[in-house]
Amino acid sequence: MKYPRPRIVATVVLGLTGGLLLAGCSSGPTGAAAPGGVRASGSPSSSTAPPAASHADGTACSLITEQEASTALGTDPGPGAAESQGIATSCMFGTPPTVLNIALVPDGGKVAYEHALAIAKAHPLVTISGVGDAAFGTFNNTIGAIEFYKGNAVVSILLSVPGASAQSQDTVTVLAKLAAGRL
Repeated sequence: MKYPRPRIVATVVLGLTGGLLLAGCSSGPTGAAAPGGVRASGSPSSSTAPPAASHADGTACSLITEQEASTALGTDPGPGAAESQGIATSCMFGTPPTVLNIALVPDGGKVAYEHALAIAKAHPLVTISGVGDAAFGTFNNTIGAIEFYKGNAVVSILLSVPGASAQSQDTVTVLAKLAAGRL
């Protein structure tokens, strides 16, 4: 079955948040290093992660490398599929239901983030520290999403790995920290 590509919108995580919360939230064990350099505890391991590519192009695909996506998804998804709509860009690694999607809106910053947060507060959210200027997320065993802003940019990251252990919050937080560092 061929799945439709998601359309880019400024509040991409908000649309996903409702669906993610239907599955419920839980947490699980952390600490083991995954292949490719990302620890479930939320910190990169020092071994195999390659240096990041140049991220000067300002698109969603410049925020996460294929290697990092492979580590998060547990399989090589190939290069990210880029889309754009207006000034917003997105990058999807993998095919549904196993996907990593990154959306970047380079303008709107704190105002757009606060608007998204106000809408999302109808659901249980987690405040994420150490990512950009501010971040929130929603997580369950196999799906995690974080929205953050840094400066004037707003970024949304969604990770869906059916059958994965309960480490989506740690994995998505690592990805969000990497993306924020590249803005």
